[in-house]
Amino acid sequence: MSAALSGFATIAATQKLADFELHRLGWILVVAGTVLLVGLGRLLTGYSVRHWAMVAIPFVQALFLTGIVTGRIGVPVSWLGYGYWVLECLNWTIRLSRCGAAAREVDRYPGLVVAIVVIAWSAGGLLSVLSDGVVVVAVGGLLLAGFLSSWVRWAHETAGPEALPAWPARWQRIVPSLRLASRRDAAEAAMLLVMLAGVCLAGGEGVLAGREVSPAEVLPAMAIGMVPLVVGNHPYRVAGWLPYAAWAMLVAIASRDPHLAEQRQAWSVFLTGAQTCAAMAICSRLVAICPPASFAGWAGLASLVAGLAFVSVGRSPEWVVAGNTWPGWLMLGLGVAAQVYWLREWLELTAALPAFFLYRIRHGGPGRAWVPWRGPLLVIANHAAWFDPLWLGKVIPRRLTPMMTSDFYDLPGLYWLMRYVLRVIRVEEAHARREAPELDEAVKRLAAGECVVIFPEGRLRREEDRMLAPFQRGIWYILQKSPDTPVVPCWIEGNWGSYFSWKDGPPMKNKPFDWCRRITIVVGHPRVLSGEVLADHRTTRRFLEQLVLEQRQYLHQK
Repeated sequence: MSAALSGFATIAATQKLADFELHRLGWILVVAGTVLLVGLGRLLTGYSVRHWAMVAIPFVQALFLTGIVTGRIGVPVSWLGYGYWVLECLNWTIRLSRCGAAAREVDRYPGLVVAIVVIAWSAGGLLSVLSDGVVVVAVGGLLLAGFLSSWVRWAHETAGPEALPAWPARWQRIVPSLRLASRRDAAEAAMLLVMLAGVCLAGGEGVLAGREVSPAEVLPAMAIGMVPLVVGNHPYRVAGWLPYAAWAMLVAIASRDPHLAEQRQAWSVFLTGAQTCAAMAICSRLVAICPPASFAGWAGLASLVAGLAFVSVGRSPEWVVAGNTWPGWLMLGLGVAAQVYWLREWLELTAALPAFFLYRIRHGGPGRAWVPWRGPLLVIANHAAWFDPLWLGKVIPRRLTPMMTSDFYDLPGLYWLMRYVLRVIRVEEAHARREAPELDEAVKRLAAGECVVIFPEGRLRREEDRMLAPFQRGIWYILQKSPDTPVVPCWIEGNWGSYFSWKDGPPMKNKPFDWCRRITIVVGHPRVLSGEVLADHRTTRRFLEQLVLEQRQYLHQK
């Protein structure tokens, strides 16, 4: 909320300051003041300091903004603008230093990303009103503020109930403010920034080409573009919106007739909504990729890319001409790249959209905000319906690797998707076997840092009076081979009796279809089993059975 209000106020301030001459020396002072205040913020860390600053700084900004608009304070307007921007950069560092921690709760994604988008928007507004000689200094100040904020570690982020588990930084220590967990994440972050630049270039051209569009039409389009993030706000699956947004932008660009003003205006509004959806999906994915301490640097870099893209379009009017085809070709290339690169996320999102209307999925338990976002992880739960892995995927903030019996895995049309896209572990359907290669495959996937989902019962629930069957020996075998792997116990309530369960007969028989069925998933604290527990397979199985059953006590807690 504070970022949104500050962003709109900043746009008003920069439009007012466009009438005054802003000197390079003034922006150097902005950078120096930001560095000084961020340095003080690093020394005066703490929960109360952050809250005090987020109240006091906007109050002082409001006084500066009043002086800028009215011009009656007796201080040169340009100096009020410099002071305003020092405080604004400092406010960004304070907000961004907390964003990485707040983003671990999946439900906070919409508000967080709206704030990031507005920050990028205000940054673009600033760059668009500055002269060419000052752009470099202003951009440097913005980027430096974002980078410095990544080094500000507030006390409540490292201790107390909001503390986050730290993961090791490897080769990324070369650039600490932009470190990531793996080279794969670094490649995806680069791909996201390329997508952001292309979306802003093509979308900015569309907005400028439809200058007749009024703010009263643009703002509802942006609000509609934010709706998909609320529907599908999973930190990994949210990237599945990028192909949809890219194709929607391509349709808007290709369908716009330069000779019909009303039609051009309508398609420009549609283009704005699709562009907002793409920008929010990109920012959400960046949140999932970046560690909390590095999120500020990547968010600042994303704001820089977006601002420069808008400025490039705004300062090159020859690009915005009737019949120009480069935005269409650009979005075609980006759409194909997004469809191929995020094919798995797109498929999972497309399959999960019907579940949004068929099931009311709720979550609870003490461990959801503590699920490790990186590294090997083993998720265990009770198993009573075919859709249990899909329901877990709505709550666990990881890309899941489930197991599937060969009866479904080998079906024509599904085999290629299961093996090469979704990378599901195949389980041979047999009652008695000497070997279980799927267990070795699960160990291999854990060693690669994946999140494996396993139902230790080994089969679907069949009895009404038996909530949990004895765990099989496979779970002990996996943990014996990967003893340092955290285990997340879950309980799924509402799966028994669903259309895809064995209640009153086989799945999909003798039961009504599920409409708005309530599914509650309780997530427990991740824990690494001790050597004493893993010493005997019976002890391990009983311990995990009790651990899963204990999660039922959180079913009725809010």
